[in-house]
Amino acid sequence: MARWNATAFMGALSIIGVGLFTTPVTAATKSDVASNDWAFEMPRGESLYVRHSLYWVKPDFGQKYFTMQSDGNLVLYAYKYHGSTEKKVCWESGTRGAGARATYQNDGNFVIYVGVHAVWSSNTAGKPGASVSLDGYGPSVDLNVGFMRLVENCVW
Repeated sequence: MARWNATAFMGALSIIGVGLFTTPVTAATKSDVASNDWAFEMPRGESLYVRHSLYWVKPDFGQKYFTMQSDGNLVLYAYKYHGSTEKKVCWESGTRGAGARATYQNDGNFVIYVGVHAVWSSNTAGKPGASVSLDGYGPSVDLNVGFMRLVENCVW
């Protein structure tokens, strides 16, 4: 179980996924979401496990989920609108393997492991930045590893 807490950036935060926090996190109300852009970040030394997600929500512009699927594929989804089931893939790692996890290592590299084997890497070791984050304004969201933009302009 991860031991980190969400950090606010331009508004309130919430997390999807069982066991991401050791302390409870309260989801923002719909009115909170309407007036704020949301950003999520995962600090160095922490991991996304199967069925854990970071997400960004703005009701007028939909929502974006960055999630480790049970098949081992790490995917950034854009949903048509907040609460919609219609979605598209903005980016995926293309990895496979039961029990996969995505770890933002202390050296700055973001790596997907299946068991003890690294199966994908952002190649950002030694680069500046303190978190993997979803940052967005309006309908567009960027996925950043430290200060490197991995995905730009994820929109429906």
